[in-house]
Order: sequence, then structure tokens, then C-alpha cells
Amino acid sequence: MKKPVLAVLAVFAAACTGTGTNNNLKQMNIRIENEYGTALVSWEKPEGKELHYDVLIHTVSGSDGGKTGDMVCNVPTEQESFLAGDYIAWYAQENEYYGPVAVQVTAYDGKTVIAQGNSDPFMAEECFPAVKELILGEDVKPEDITLISWSGTGEMREDNFHITLLKEDDEYTLDGEFYDENGPHIADRAVEAEVFEQAKSYLEGGRIVRKTVEDPEIVWLDYSESGYQLWWNGMSELERSRYEFIPAEPQEWHFKEFLKEITLK
Repeated sequence: MKKPVLAVLAVFAAACTGTGTNNNLKQMNIRIENEYGTALVSWEKPEGKELHYDVLIHTVSGSDGGKTGDMVCNVPTEQESFLAGDYIAWYAQENEYYGPVAVQVTAYDGKTVIAQGNSDPFMAEECFPAVKELILGEDVKPEDITLISWSGTGEMREDNFHITLLKEDDEYTLDGEFYDENGPHIADRAVEAEVFEQAKSYLEGGRIVRKTVEDPEIVWLDYSESGYQLWWNGMSELERSRYEFIPAEPQEWHFKEFLKEITLK
């Protein structure tokens, strides 16, 4: 249930007075789990018959005692959890903001507000890295790379594919599946170290860039995408989810052909 704009603004204005919680309401304990940059917000279900919630995400001032700043979003839900990461990432991307944010959850029983609570502040940068590009050869050493992958998803069968080379200790494996005019091609086998090293040679001149975040409010009916992923020793889960590899244009065609070729063998 979407609240009227004036009601949303009233809640937000009340939050600006301090901690953001109305002390006349039952207090809710708002938890944030953010190991993977998803900022999973959760809370205990209060007593009520027609329960629903508003999840208000906002920036937090670091110089005035933690008062509420700008609204990131206000999203209704009927669940006792909410994935806030993409909303925070979208705001961070569009506003170049990586500072503290917090979450306020307001519980309703029907049209009546019955409970409210606030999370502790955490950094928007924990959901969306401030660094836009990692330099291959400096930030990421070629010898530290452990996975090279090309994959895609989409409406057509040919749009759904993956070819992945993985290094684990001194063992190398290939996991691949793609479709063409000759039908499906599938590979799941060990490969020589030389195959992995040759794949790394096609990375030269490429870039490791921060992925663009799409507006989480937009629902895409027809959607397809493809791209490249690198993993490396010491990589964080946030880096794994928020960065992608862009091959150099002269190399990309040869890179794709090489990956298809080793899958066909």
C-alpha cells in the first residue's frame, strides 16, 4: 500500500528532529546485514491484523548529532525484511554520495501507525564502491586472477550462455554452455594451465569498471544482458557484485572466439 506523499513527508520531517523515532510508538529493533552489499533490513513482526510497512532510507549528517538528511527512498512492503542495497547504490551513483545512511521502518495496522524503529547508520560505500575503476596490473595483479567468465541472459535461447575458466590451487577447470545453429555445446572438464594463461592474454588493455546501477523502481519486461567477470585473490564480495570487466575492442572478438573454441573441444 503506497502512502500519500504528505504522509511520507510528515514521517520524514519527524525523523529530522533527532533519532527519527516517535517515542509514543512501540519501538522496533531494525537490523542490517550487509556482508554482500545487499543491506538486508529485517525486523520482528509486531502485533496486528493488517500489517504493512514503510521502509524509509535516508542519508545521515555526520556533524549534527546524526540527524536525518536527504531521503533516498520510501518503499512500502508487507514483508518483515527488505533488500535496500540497490536503492542505496542507485542514490550513491546518481548523487556521488558514499557517506552514512540509515533506515527507518514504520509499521501500520491498517491505516494506523503502531510501531517505528531506526537502524544504526552505515556507509553507502558498503553497498556501492566509490572507486569507479580498478586498474588491471596495479589494483588487480594478473597473477592473482582466479576466474575468467563470459555470460549472458535474455529472452532467446541463444542469449543464455556461460563460459567460465576457474583456477583453484594448481587445478584448472572449464565450465561452459552456449547455443548456435548447430545446437547446444556443453563443456565441464579440467584444462591445462596454458589454457588459463592464454585466456589471460586476452585481458590486456581491458578495464575493470564499476557496474551501472539501474533504477530499482523500474521493472524491465524484456531484458537481456551479457558481460565479463574476473575474480582475483583478496576480492571482496562487494567488488564481486559491483565490478565487471570490459575487454579492449581489438581483443574482444578474439577473446570470444577463443572461449567458444575451448568449449567446443
